[in-house]
Amino acid sequence: MRLFRLLTVLVAMLTIAPVQIAHGEGKNSVVSTVDFYSDYLFRGINFFDGLVFQPSLTFSHTTEDYGTFSAGLWSSIAAQAGSEATPRFFEIDYILTHNIEFDSLSISTGHLMYTFPDDDDGFDNFNEYFISTTWLTTLNPTFYFGHTYRGPAFEYYELSFSEPITPTELDEKLTITPYIAFGWVTSGRPYYADDDGLAQITGGVSFDVIAGDFTISPSVQFTRGFDPNGSDVGWFGVRFSYNLL
Repeated sequence: MRLFRLLTVLVAMLTIAPVQIAHGEGKNSVVSTVDFYSDYLFRGINFFDGLVFQPSLTFSHTTEDYGTFSAGLWSSIAAQAGSEATPRFFEIDYILTHNIEFDSLSISTGHLMYTFPDDDDGFDNFNEYFISTTWLTTLNPTFYFGHTYRGPAFEYYELSFSEPITPTELDEKLTITPYIAFGWVTSGRPYYADDDGLAQITGGVSFDVIAGDFTISPSVQFTRGFDPNGSDVGWFGVRFSYNLL
């Protein structure tokens, strides 16, 4: 059953792109990514404490005056057996976003549907709408607000900082990005044990190696979970990205 679901996700991702490309007007992009991570950490909670495989496909259309509209599929599949608490894990998310940039400000809004097809994995489906603002200056301070509903209902707030560094001698073929993120929740139960407060701090560094339309991005990070349901975990992984259009 797990193999059948995985094949279904991959086939869907590969068949969506040609349909959208055929109706494009030259301002479209289709990006496929495949991630491998040692753990699946999400907002301070270790969803799966083993190797995970996370494919995604995103179609975007950029307009001259109204920003970029995107639709995507993202999935996380357990690549090995986890702990007794999470022996199986499978997730599919459906994502709609809009992003628009001004002189020194980027604003993103969107909606996510988190789904967990395995009935016995202990996770309930839920939705989330969000808004995120990034000041396009030193350290790129970003504030994110998300509200979940139709399942665990809570508010999540995150303040993050990152600074891409490109060694000049490599002609932008390598970008090193250190970052740190601070996450808070309100009305967090039952997803979090504490109703309100600091949920997590995650810091790390990523390395983007660009070769034409292909990008390899290894990363290493550490998450400090402050909620009793959270985890203190050092984790690492690599992302493979390819621009299909």
